[in-house]
Amino acid sequence: DEQGSLWLSTSGGGICRWNPATGVLTRWRHDPQNKESLCNDNVSILYKDGRSNLWAATLDGLDRLEPKTGRITHYRNDQNDSNSLSSNKITDIFEEGPDILWVGTYYDGVNRMNVQTGKASHYLPSTFVTGICKDARGTIWVGTSNGLYRFDKGSASFSLFGEGNTGFRINNVFSMILDDHDDLWIASLAGIYRISPARDQVVIYDKKNGVEGFSIKGAWK
Repeated sequence: DEQGSLWLSTSGGGICRWNPATGVLTRWRHDPQNKESLCNDNVSILYKDGRSNLWAATLDGLDRLEPKTGRITHYRNDQNDSNSLSSNKITDIFEEGPDILWVGTYYDGVNRMNVQTGKASHYLPSTFVTGICKDARGTIWVGTSNGLYRFDKGSASFSLFGEGNTGFRINNVFSMILDDHDDLWIASLAGIYRISPARDQVVIYDKKNGVEGFSIKGAWK
């Protein structure tokens, strides 16, 4: 972070912050007796928003950690509130803009959540969300286990990429990333896809290019 500390998410050990200058390790963990502790000690993702808050994706909800104060705020599914998160099993986090967070879930779709109110709109029910990003035009893209979707702000709905665009569908999206030219790169079971900035051309890198025999789980620019 800005102070030079290293933040770590762990499986079963909560969140750790290590300050290399002082050698001090600070840990945030779930405490059943403390409602202000982490939702769960299994933290799969840490995401820093534009205000330097840290968001933690856990197996039992979404947490916002304010590093300066150590305060934790919970965002969870409430069966009595249809505007709460659709699930507590969080798979990805992306900040669209101030106070708007997209939250992916494990087979309960994606949520567009207002951070101030905690209220969320639900999309793509029953889908496993594997990635969320925003391109140079401001379009939100969501990768899932059954295809690639893009969000239309005008209709507030998602459409499956490939239908009426390139004529084919990309299945099993594992991860995705945008490069400096706004090409959208998709890692999938079939190989690596590169979608042009105009979103009208798709190039696949598969076994002909030496990409075969394994599943690509991630990408980095």
